[in-house]
Amino acid sequence: MYCFPTFHLCTALVFMFRSFIFYFETFSFSDQQLCDPGEFLCHDHVTCVSQSWLCDGDPDCPDDSDESLDTCE
Repeated sequence: MYCFPTFHLCTALVFMFRSFIFYFETFSFSDQQLCDPGEFLCHDHVTCVSQSWLCDGDPDCPDDSDESLDTCE
């Protein structure tokens, strides 16, 4: 059985923690500031459309989320 020296174990844990934080900051799909002010982030988390286009009867998002019941309530 091989034992890591304490320093190396702590360094590995710090590296793993930083990697975890980087991953979630980079790849999380929370409603980050992806769109400009006055724009709506479609549920595909990629497309932004003008808020004035919401609930106008004409789907502008690829997933039609700008016309969904949840959005238009």
